[in-house]
Amino acid sequence: MSERRCRSLLVSESAGRSVWSGSPGAGWFARGAWRRSRTQYSVLRRRSEPDQPCPPVVFGLGLFGVQPRPAKSGRCVHMSSDPAVRSTGLRADLDDPVARELLSSAIPARLAYCWRDGTPRVVPIWFHWDGTEIVMASPPGAPKLKALEDGVPVALTIDSDEWPYKVLSIRGRAQVAKVVGVCAEYARAAERYFGPSEGAAWVSRFPPDVEMWRIAVTPEQVRILDFDTRFPSALSS
Repeated sequence: MSERRCRSLLVSESAGRSVWSGSPGAGWFARGAWRRSRTQYSVLRRRSEPDQPCPPVVFGLGLFGVQPRPAKSGRCVHMSSDPAVRSTGLRADLDDPVARELLSSAIPARLAYCWRDGTPRVVPIWFHWDGTEIVMASPPGAPKLKALEDGVPVALTIDSDEWPYKVLSIRGRAQVAKVVGVCAEYARAAERYFGPSEGAAWVSRFPPDVEMWRIAVTPEQVRILDFDTRFPSALSS
């Protein structure tokens, strides 16, 4: 398939988002779109095997602004239109040793979302990874609940503070539901952060009929940095 033909297949769905698209046998292509300055596309032919390690696309400054380019090493997040292929690629990344270490750590997640006026917000929050979703919980009066609702795009990062830094960045969409009583995932998170006995004591302070809001995020895009073989784009050139 010619590069011109590849370019014609890259139709932007929304500005400021980069995703993987493709079809079996046709290779993988990276697409980027930006709100500011000129939009510039760079087509990167990918292998059609989603379970093979491959350099991710990272973003750096070029002659005409921010442009995608391959990093030195790492694993791609495959965003195929085929749900089965996409799930396989995401599972490989979430099973990465760095991802498993951070998802089981006592490091709070940083949840990023947009406020109702469009300005960005980020809050530290406990989380529980159940193997499919990252689940958080919040009391009814939390300000973030005014902006979070089903289908709202959010981002999360879980990162260590000791060198070499380890970073797990996730994008997805929030699913928000009210529950009566302590959210089960919140109780498991408390035990992970405080330990079994102290975590149980913390949860017991809530009345049985307490209301909580369950915020679940299913990963749609994943990126891992370990500052060993996988670096930020500014350091990978």
